[in-house]
Amino acid sequence: MSQAQASFNLRRFLLSGDGWPYFLVPFIPIAVALELGHASASIVFITSALGVIPTAALMGRATEELAARSGPGIGGLLNVTFGNAPELIIAFFALREGLHEVVKASLVGSILGNILLVMGAASGASASGSTRRRRRRSR
Repeated sequence: MSQAQASFNLRRFLLSGDGWPYFLVPFIPIAVALELGHASASIVFITSALGVIPTAALMGRATEELAARSGPGIGGLLNVTFGNAPELIIAFFALREGLHEVVKASLVGSILGNILLVMGAASGASASGSTRRRRRRSR
């Protein structure tokens, strides 16, 4: 493969739906530099939040690749484990600082979010399935 084809494929990937988060990678060192430079907390937060997007995309892509190679059981375990990594990281650093209330709030938020997501998806799937059955019966 020539260099022109490789750069064309890279450009196509970066402009695709899967590649756009990687344009936000420069915000990672920018956030670190702003923190070291004692910039405003809101600016550091915004740049850090933008820097998390490509790392989350990379982690999701890596998990999908591992799941495709290792099978559905191990893949599901990896998805669950890496899906909860942010909560574990927040809990670790908050506990080191003695912020027990932050850890409790983070865990409760994670549990409620997961419950609502699963319940909403189940309700949506159930409603979709019952609508199809009604249409079939009415014919």
